[in-house]
Amino acid sequence: MNTSTRIFLGFSLTALLAGCGASPDATESQVASDGNEGTAASAQSTSMGSVVFENVSVADPVKAAGQLTMPSQLWPSGCVTRTQSATDASVVTLTFNDCTGPFGLVHLDGQETVTLSAAPGGALQASLEGVNLTANGKPLTQSATAIITFPSSTTRSVAWTGSWQRTDDLGDVVQHTSSVTIAVDLTTGCGTSTGTAKTVVATREVDTTITDLQLCHSATGVEGCPSGSVEHDGVTSGKTVSITFDGTDEAEVTGPRGDTFAVPLVCVAAGS
Repeated sequence: MNTSTRIFLGFSLTALLAGCGASPDATESQVASDGNEGTAASAQSTSMGSVVFENVSVADPVKAAGQLTMPSQLWPSGCVTRTQSATDASVVTLTFNDCTGPFGLVHLDGQETVTLSAAPGGALQASLEGVNLTANGKPLTQSATAIITFPSSTTRSVAWTGSWQRTDDLGDVVQHTSSVTIAVDLTTGCGTSTGTAKTVVATREVDTTITDLQLCHSATGVEGCPSGSVEHDGVTSGKTVSITFDGTDEAEVTGPRGDTFAVPLVCVAAGS
């Protein structure tokens, strides 16, 4: 499963609101900007964690550790190395050397430790912990837990909870936590996510609700257009920005004052 969200969340909501006739005030622009920081943090953290459920097909911790591969959304090729512990075969360490990823995750250095264990009901638990991570020379912290179940040979269910903290380009500390369930269909190449997230940028909080957000990709890796919805609620400001996707290459954005407009997406609509 490709867990990238960059195809539909890579735009700046602040710029869109300002450029589509919505004439946002300062608080409206701020919740849009902070919501964008939240989706960026979500994409960055799940990109790091995608190593767990892109190729793992068994619940046995040691066998699953042997299946872990490099995160597909980090480049250049060879910037990540993988080491399986000599004393505990269920532990894998990934080492990043000047990697680049989505949403401004540049000059990534340090390590991530993935510890696999058995979970109730025949599930697999993966615990992820960042070690001395930096991005663009600034400290980055990550921890996450993914509980993976295998309903069939071609489907996966992932319960993801995680935290992510970094410093953005303006020098503000971004603290992000998420709790998301992802239904993965390997046959169709689709993943459907539902859950919540909280992002605090400096002292401002934005709560995000993700509803039936489906992303698909072809066997050759071509990304399809999303369906579902995302809503950002500015706790500090009381403003809301919502985005609805219908599987086409346009999203419908509703601003804090009810202004609705279409936004083009960089994706391939089904049947195109």
